[in-house]
Amino acid sequence: MSIRKVYIELQRAPFGMRYNALSALALGFVLRDILSRNYQWMNGQMTRLLDADTLAEIIESVVKNDGNENMRNEKTLCRLSKQAKTFVEKAPAMFGIMPMPDATVESVLGQIQTRIEKESCRVPLWVLPEIVRSNGNERADAIEKNLD
Repeated sequence: MSIRKVYIELQRAPFGMRYNALSALALGFVLRDILSRNYQWMNGQMTRLLDADTLAEIIESVVKNDGNENMRNEKTLCRLSKQAKTFVEKAPAMFGIMPMPDATVESVLGQIQTRIEKESCRVPLWVLPEIVRSNGNERADAIEKNLD
C-alpha cells in the first residue's frame, strides 16, 4: 500500500486535503493503528518491520513531496504472508546461503538463482545433483532432495 497514493486520493474532492502540517497529522492519526498489526515497509530492495519512526518518516516524505510521482525509493507498506515470511527465513539455508536480514522474497530468489548458477555451471537442473556430487559438495544430498 502506497501512502503517496492514499494522499493523492485524499487531495481530490470531496476531501480536499492540502499540503500542510495538518495533513501529516491526519495521516498519522488515521494510520497509527497499523503499527500494532504487524505491517512492514519495503522499498523494493529490503523489508523491515514498521515502527512509529518509519511511519512518521514515510508520511513526512509524502506530504513534503505533495504526492508527486517522482519520489525516489518510495517506501510502501505491506504484510508478508506467513508462507512468504517462512520462505525468506528458511529457503537460503536449504541452498547453503547465509540468510540476509530484512530480505524480500525477490532478493532471496535472486540469491538462490546466483547460488544455483554458481554450482551448476549453467547445466540443466536434472543434471545438477550429479555435478554437485562430482564437485564433492557435502550438501549434495540436501540439494538433490530439494530439486526432486
